[in-house]
Amino acid sequence: MKIAVPTIGEQIDQDFDNCRKCTIYTVEDKLIKAEEVMESSVTGNVQSSMSNILAQCGVMTLIAGGIGDGTINVLGIKGIRTIRGASGNAKYAVESFLRGELRG
Repeated sequence: MKIAVPTIGEQIDQDFDNCRKCTIYTVEDKLIKAEEVMESSVTGNVQSSMSNILAQCGVMTLIAGGIGDGTINVLGIKGIRTIRGASGNAKYAVESFLRGELRG
């Protein structure tokens, strides 16, 4: 399973609709096995570009801070579940989600 988090450094970017980078965590048996940073080079409609990147990478879940309802709908059409309202360290948020402590 792959989980994405919009990030600035190691922290959750609170504005997915304008984020430039997402960290994608590969998870097996509820443990993070790998992580990679994906960056959008598109200017303008960043959320559309990033949602396409995430879908192409096989992301199943996005953990975000702030995100618009329209973007959530676009991600849903691509088969990506969105958890919003997260903040702080991105890796910690993913670990909290895997423990069932973070729900959207």
